[in-house]
Amino acid sequence: MNLYIHLEISAREEDSNLLKSVLAAHAGFDVLISVSNIYNFLFKKNFLKKGVFHTKSLEHDNWKKNLIQIIYSLGNKITSLDEEAGIIKDKKSLEIFLRARFTNDSLSKINKVFCWGNDDYIMLKKLFPKFKDKFFLSGSSRVDMWKQKFKTYWLKNNGIKKEKILVSLNFPIVNGYLTYKTLINNLRTHGYFDRSKKFKDELDQLYEIKKTNFEHFKKMITFLLEKLPDEKFIVRPHPVEKSETWVKLLSNFKNVEVDNSVNFNEQLSESKILIHNSCTTSFQASLANKKVICFNPSNFDNEHGRIANKLGKMVLNENELIKEIRSCNLEKKTKKKLDQKIFKKKIENMNPNELSSNLIVKNWIEEGKNIKFEKNNFIFLKLLILFYNLASWSRNILLGKEYKKHKFNKFDQKKIQEKILKIEKILDLKNKSKVIKLASNCILIKNNA
Repeated sequence: MNLYIHLEISAREEDSNLLKSVLAAHAGFDVLISVSNIYNFLFKKNFLKKGVFHTKSLEHDNWKKNLIQIIYSLGNKITSLDEEAGIIKDKKSLEIFLRARFTNDSLSKINKVFCWGNDDYIMLKKLFPKFKDKFFLSGSSRVDMWKQKFKTYWLKNNGIKKEKILVSLNFPIVNGYLTYKTLINNLRTHGYFDRSKKFKDELDQLYEIKKTNFEHFKKMITFLLEKLPDEKFIVRPHPVEKSETWVKLLSNFKNVEVDNSVNFNEQLSESKILIHNSCTTSFQASLANKKVICFNPSNFDNEHGRIANKLGKMVLNENELIKEIRSCNLEKKTKKKLDQKIFKKKIENMNPNELSSNLIVKNWIEEGKNIKFEKNNFIFLKLLILFYNLASWSRNILLGKEYKKHKFNKFDQKKIQEKILKIEKILDLKNKSKVIKLASNCILIKNNA
């Protein structure tokens, strides 16, 4: 069977998609992982044999809508697990978000929508009752990799423990590669505000909050670096946020690194404290038993990030923050107990010995049963992608292309193979999966047995 996995943001999605890919390869799939423009080219020209196409979102923009239509018309099966499922949102905000991300039209062409947890599962069935049977409460592969089972996967430097302070930023709306005006115009063009009437108002409110918090975070980080020179800090901008802003601001400090090029879990593994505001990373840090601090100097209580901000200790100023950091360094630490109610609502399948990825792969097997398997000519595909990338190179200087470059890191075959070996070892899989690099933005994973 053929499986096509769409990846957008490497640092966020690569590792969890590798987990699904390894399981799928062991189930007999030839798994292609690539980015949107490659799939757009290959499916439009009908160069790919029928299979299952898995994407990170449905109603993203008009381009995505057209691609889904093409893939559907060619007889492929389509599944999705929204990588931005709104797990930090309360009920009202979640409804606004999901109305913007899903439509009856897109759902009519899809076979299965995998859900993170009860909140998005129940809300989607309420909003789109006609397609209630297409929603599947699976949990997320990203959550699989937050579990203790994968703790060794994220360790680096030979597992040497480092007690860093990790500051997770979430300011793409005020410090992104697109201006807020451009972002709003793009969303309007692609129908977000038509689908979700309150979405624009929520974004405007969020923008004002983020603009204020952005300035507070800049002051807070420099304050900590000055007051705690013996502590080591990691400042992690959002994947589509301008890292350059933070590099320039913090260039005179020796006790900090600014980096968003790797998966958050890798940085978390060498940290003792997470400082954030309205970030999904609070879930990961809580599960990893790290001290979580929400820095909320303006004391905003907004539905957009209320859930995430409940996971840990909230502080309102720099002095309180210093106190909490120092308390973490004491021999007897007190950590807030994991809020099981929040996790039960937002995340399915918290069992440490079970994987949502297995449920997803089982669904792919079921969806692919009625598709006659025809093997792709990967040598031919490699040549096609090479010529396409060469032809597209000159257009990379355009705003949209430059913006996307910050989302995707080129595939490193050696590193991908090392990651796969780690996954197979953790899962006790005997047959080894093979990685074939077709291009810097396209890899093939298949069983080597």
